[in-house]
Amino acid sequence: MKKKFLSDRQRVLIGKYKTVNKTLKKLLWIAILWVILYDFILVNIPEWFPKASVLGLLARNICFAYLTGFIFYFLNAHLSSHKTKVKTYRYVANKVEALNSLSMDLILALKNSLGIPNENYDVPTLQDVQLWCQQIPSSSPAPFKTHMYTRTFPDWFTLFQFIDQETTKVVKDLLLIRDSLDSETLRLITNIENNTTTFLNMSRGILINTPNHNLAFFDRFIHSYRSTCKQLSSHLQKEYKVYKEEYHYLERKEREEKNA
Repeated sequence: MKKKFLSDRQRVLIGKYKTVNKTLKKLLWIAILWVILYDFILVNIPEWFPKASVLGLLARNICFAYLTGFIFYFLNAHLSSHKTKVKTYRYVANKVEALNSLSMDLILALKNSLGIPNENYDVPTLQDVQLWCQQIPSSSPAPFKTHMYTRTFPDWFTLFQFIDQETTKVVKDLLLIRDSLDSETLRLITNIENNTTTFLNMSRGILINTPNHNLAFFDRFIHSYRSTCKQLSSHLQKEYKVYKEEYHYLERKEREEKNA
């Protein structure tokens, strides 16, 4: 069994620092190192050039000012933002998973229509999606299977409209708490919504004649939708790991206090 060198509480405290902007953290360490270097080393050696001590003292004062500003920012702004992201983590994770499931179920709908076994849930290649779409008539019934039920739409345009509506709902819900989302998450969810609203559901659920009467016209949009949703899910798992750990730590702590 792997030994824990840090307690859960210690990891949570470290996590609060880890979520600080990377540039600000680098500047913090530069400021600390310069103050230590100046006070313990540079003041004891002759000037390298005229007025070098003045420049060094000026840089030291700037570093002290930055340290003061960083502490103020960390205590008054960052911790508040961090706490908000921890509290809303479960909500964000559920919404992102809803988008990921929608995109995954769309790929499964293509495969089920062709009788292809569902061997894995990875993002298929664009070439695979193109091959599948060429074989599926756009006016044929579209069986859409989720975890709970299977719903058969009269045609693929109706299914695309349904997916667009569900995607738009999820994106709007996420935008209500945009302060809890980082810039990359915002970029991905807006790209996802744009993909479904502008391209995948361009007919607005109306049956239209596509070239060759198949889904080949939509293959790139389907693949882009699935791959972007997968990117969003992967991004959440990586960048929101700290918030996830603290969220579950607080839940465990709350249960222990209730059972005490």
